[in-house]
Amino acid sequence: MSKPEEFKNLTTAELLQKRDKTKTIVSVLAGFMGVALIVLIYTVIKTKNYAFLGVAVGSSLTMLPLVMRLKAINDELKQRNQGQS
Repeated sequence: MSKPEEFKNLTTAELLQKRDKTKTIVSVLAGFMGVALIVLIYTVIKTKNYAFLGVAVGSSLTMLPLVMRLKAINDELKQRNQGQS
């Protein structure tokens, strides 16, 4: 089952609950990744080991699936709101 079909089978209340939960997860992970990025940049400057920059950039890509899921939920909610108007 693809994601858009999965969201279409949920009620609006369930979608709102999933959106809030996903937003919380994204916010917490973004905060953690921000701190980790600062530590990695500090380590790069102190050790002059520039290979850590690749780790910093690559680790930020781990947020992409969660952000895409949040966008899909928001799109489904927007579609439902337009259909009611």
